[in-house]
Amino acid sequence: MTARAHTRPTPAAPSGPGIRLRWWALALPVLTFLALLALLIVGGEAQASSPTPVVPVEELLSRLRQALSA
Repeated sequence: MTARAHTRPTPAAPSGPGIRLRWWALALPVLTFLALLALLIVGGEAQASSPTPVVPVEELLSRLRQALSA
C-alpha cells in the first residue's frame, strides 16, 4: 500500500490590494514637484530674466485656488 503524499495548503488570497508601490514610485514625483517649485521660486532672481515682471508665487497660488474652486 502506498502512502499518501502530504501537500501544502494553498495560501489565502490577499484581502487588500495585491500591488505594492515601491518607495521610488512615490519619491520621484515628489522630488520632481519640489524641483519645479524651486525653479518657480528662484526663477525671478535669475540674471538673464526677461523684462516682463515675474508673477509672485503667492499670486500664482491664489490664481490656482480660484481656478480649482470654480
